[in-house]
Amino acid sequence: MNFGLIIRDNKVVVGSRRVAKNYGKVHGDVLRAIRTWIADLPDGQRNFAESSYINEQGREMPEYIMDRQGFSMLVMGFTGRDARIFTYRYTCAFEEMAAKLERPRTSLEVLQQTIGQLIAQEQRLTQLEANQEHIRETIAFQPDQWRSDMNRLFNKIVDSVGGEQFGYLRRETYSRLEQRACVDLGRRLQNLKCRLAMEGATATAVEKANRMDVIEADPKLREIYAIILKELAIQEAV
Repeated sequence: MNFGLIIRDNKVVVGSRRVAKNYGKVHGDVLRAIRTWIADLPDGQRNFAESSYINEQGREMPEYIMDRQGFSMLVMGFTGRDARIFTYRYTCAFEEMAAKLERPRTSLEVLQQTIGQLIAQEQRLTQLEANQEHIRETIAFQPDQWRSDMNRLFNKIVDSVGGEQFGYLRRETYSRLEQRACVDLGRRLQNLKCRLAMEGATATAVEKANRMDVIEADPKLREIYAIILKELAIQEAV
């Protein structure tokens, strides 16, 4: 059985999502139980570390990482035969992993751990350099290529979170723009289509007009929209 135990800061820990899954609990209920423990026993907060994960919709969601003591506090309220069995197995797994951490290590094991740490550090540095390069690319735009720059940046954001998020992200950027600039893009778009029709534009041209046309025509909206995309791109890169 996969208990989901991991080593962090030389301690054996487990995530609240894994505990919820193995005990057949709703993760939201497990989160509430942990928060109740923290509220009732502030000293117990050191046994629970706040963390997060990205769900299937691309949203950042909360979870907790807990040590053995935190796990014991949490499952104390879980009742039933299956819960007792899982608790026993989890406790054994915690003890086995903790024993491996505490046992004397050979010179080879120490060397392997050192090499592993160096590799991990190199990977983090490489990722950091890549993120910095991405941020530099994000901030450098050509004024006369605003539309293509915005589309290029938006597509990079979509690639980083998954193509299925395209529609959601586009709507989200428009919503943020409306809030920051205090504008109604939908109304402006209707006005634009009316002007095009009055100026003799074809029905196809009128139909193809969209919110990006509205934004591109207004220097203030262009600037704010570019800032919004930069913020999203940097958020995904870090």
